[in-house]
Amino acid sequence: MSKAKSNHHHTPKNAAQPAKKPAKEHAARKPLSPKATAAIAAVVVIVLFAVILRLALGSGSSVLSVLQQYYENMYVYANVEKMAECLPEGEVRDHFMTVYTLGGVSNMALTDREQAITWVGEEVSVTVSIVEQERSTATALNAARAENSAVESVSDVTFDIYLTGNTGDRTLRGQTTMVMIDGQWYLPNYNIYIGYIEE
Repeated sequence: MSKAKSNHHHTPKNAAQPAKKPAKEHAARKPLSPKATAAIAAVVVIVLFAVILRLALGSGSSVLSVLQQYYENMYVYANVEKMAECLPEGEVRDHFMTVYTLGGVSNMALTDREQAITWVGEEVSVTVSIVEQERSTATALNAARAENSAVESVSDVTFDIYLTGNTGDRTLRGQTTMVMIDGQWYLPNYNIYIGYIEE
């Protein structure tokens, strides 16, 4: 009799063991803790902010990218709107658009593109490289701020514009003082000194 009782009590013990597994599996599928959810959300927000910031800065995020955009759209695409993006918003950009479109009736960049074709042939490509770049003096910064109070920094830049086409190539050299406004670099205006480099 005692043996039978012992077996009777032992059987439910064995039967109860598998029943614990679903409980463990269920625990593994528990929702994330509030702290973990908040951490993941923070990471997602940071990544999205970085992407949006990059898109917002666009090409203006570096001196080289501004120069590349300006001269590529001048000599290759004759895209006045993209060139204008390289100039500070306001009077400077508006004046550029007026001059380069003759008040909205033409596109002066087409003349620049045709000039590039006479130099190097069709299929023009442009590569800009920085020859020398240095922070300008306090005097230069003050002068830039006298024209635009939003200027945060200035940088003297010497750069090469390398044009290639299906019949040749040509290198131009330019000098200007770039200005930083709201964390982005811009050309100060469109009157930039450009000269030829002797081959």
